[in-house]
Parts: sequence; structure tokens; C-alpha cells
Amino acid sequence: MAKRVAKSVIIVGYDGSEASLKAVNFAKILARRHDADLHLLHVIDWSPFEYYTLEETAAQARERKAQVREDRESLFPSVLADIKKADIAASSEVVFGNPPQVVAKTAKKLNALMVVVGRRGTSRLRRLLMGSVASSVANHAECPVVVVP
Repeated sequence: MAKRVAKSVIIVGYDGSEASLKAVNFAKILARRHDADLHLLHVIDWSPFEYYTLEETAAQARERKAQVREDRESLFPSVLADIKKADIAASSEVVFGNPPQVVAKTAKKLNALMVVVGRRGTSRLRRLLMGSVASSVANHAECPVVVVP
């Protein structure tokens, strides 16, 4: 019996910004070329090292859950439909954490062929750091990282 080979996956950092949409469009080209699926990943910057009372922690958990639902519903439907029109399989995920670390960890977990990110995202911190998130992803990931200008 022939062994089934898992299809390659390309991770795409997506936050709804113009830069991340450019990354998605470039990733579609790469997905066709490498016969790969796309996995859109939106990471909401959050540090577990902040200290809160029990009540604040419970409220934050509810807020994070609501934010994940809101981001999933607002960010992904149209871009996933566009990818599907291109006859490319795609999935999406919203996660809290340190963006470069989460992207690198997800790429390793999914044994990603590569990671594609835009040069700049939507957060104020990212804008101030002018692309350092993309640079940090390249430093953390164990697979090739494509930064789309």
C-alpha cells in the first residue's frame, strides 16, 4: 500500500492590512507553484507576564475570547473566499501571544514549507518598529521566511 504524503503548508501572517494582503497574494502564487495549502495566522499581541487580580484575569479571558471571535469573523471570510476561488485549500487561525514566536511555533508544528509575511502590519507598535516583527519571524523560524514588500 502506498504511503500518503502530507500536503505542504505555507503559513501566512495576516492581520487585514494592505501589507498582509500582499503577502496572501504572493503566497497564493507560491502555493500553486509548490502544490501547497495556505494557513492564515493572525496573532494578537499579548504578554502572559502581566499581573492582574482574579477578577481582571477572568474579564480578560472573556475579552480575549470575544476578540478572537470578532477577528475571525471580520478578517478571514473574504480573503478565504478569494483563496478558494483560486482553487487553493486554506485554513485560518487567531491566536494570542508574541507574534514572531507564535508564527515560528506554528510553522514548526505544521511542518511548514515556508512562512510568508508582509513587511508591516497594523499595530501601532509594529508601525513604530518598522517591520521588526517580520525580521524577528525570520530569526525565529526554522523554515524559509519570505517578507513581501
